[in-house]
Amino acid sequence: MTRLVLVVEDEPHLLALAHKILNHSGYQVILATDGAAAVTQALESEPAPELVLMDLALPGVDGWEATAIIKARKPDLPVIAVSAHAMVSDRQRREDAGFDDFLAKPYARSDLIAAVAKYLPS
Repeated sequence: MTRLVLVVEDEPHLLALAHKILNHSGYQVILATDGAAAVTQALESEPAPELVLMDLALPGVDGWEATAIIKARKPDLPVIAVSAHAMVSDRQRREDAGFDDFLAKPYARSDLIAAVAKYLPS
């Protein structure tokens, strides 16, 4: 069974890297480069994504706002915050915003796969 992951990232090389790693690991991937597109993909895609990897610093609608919108409609859809900002104070803000987990950038291939597999076991 193929599992569908929505990757939201505005840096083209990081978007391509996540896509390649996840695709090679057997996941189906859909992509968004900003928060507005992420909301549309998360709420309207068929089939629907089973997990969202959400960059926090996005143009326009940022990852914080996009996640709030997504979680308001799909509270059980896991959303993993992906960011270079890994301070303790950010952790509480992420939890309060409804993120299910956190993956620090830059991440190793194994860390990305482990984060996704935690929510989408094969």
